[in-house]
Amino acid sequence: MKLKLTIPLLFFLTYSYSQVWFQGGTGSGQSDNEFNNCSNEAFSGGQGSGNTYNIDYCLLALSIELTHFFVEKTERCVTVTWETTSEINNDYFTIQRSVDAKSWKDIGIKNGAGYSSEIQQYIFIDSIPLEGLSYYRLKQTDYNGTATFSDIKTILFSTNTKSVHLFPNPTYNSITIKGIAISDFQMFNKMGQDVTEKISVTKIGDKNIIADLNRLNAGIYHLLVDGKYYKVLKL
Repeated sequence: MKLKLTIPLLFFLTYSYSQVWFQGGTGSGQSDNEFNNCSNEAFSGGQGSGNTYNIDYCLLALSIELTHFFVEKTERCVTVTWETTSEINNDYFTIQRSVDAKSWKDIGIKNGAGYSSEIQQYIFIDSIPLEGLSYYRLKQTDYNGTATFSDIKTILFSTNTKSVHLFPNPTYNSITIKGIAISDFQMFNKMGQDVTEKISVTKIGDKNIIADLNRLNAGIYHLLVDGKYYKVLKL
């Protein structure tokens, strides 16, 4: 007896438990059940003896394929953007915000595309962001009410922007920064890696510091102050 099963190509999330058993012998048999849902199906080959095999085959498709999810400070708002390349049974997205990454508040909803194999782009503006450090995530909900969550993104927002001046820039050895304290100093390389620990910082007055960059390789770096980046060129 030959049994041919055809399964559509989907993005698979997990395997759920289900069994199919085949009994050998003479004769023939078939099942008219569709191969879409979890079920126990028995295929009997008539009278006789044979082997029994257990096969797990229930497969669940991913609702969406999220290619990017960004949160950034723009003017006096926080802009949340995301993109999908595939959506299956996707009803809507809920944008959530938190101050501690534990308790979440819904701050907006965007309708999903339902069923789509094309790129879908979404944007949400948080016009009343929280002061200080905030956490953002997406909650995706299917038509049947099933929900999944994205990774968590963080952003530091402040309405009390500082007046920051850097010189000399470009620099070979050190750079003077006016307008920040040592506790505000944080620098990243062009790959986004934090290199602050490699830099010796000295206070030279109220809100003025000197940063020794001798331990850094030549290249472009970014000073982060109140969610804004300042480019520094190390020669």
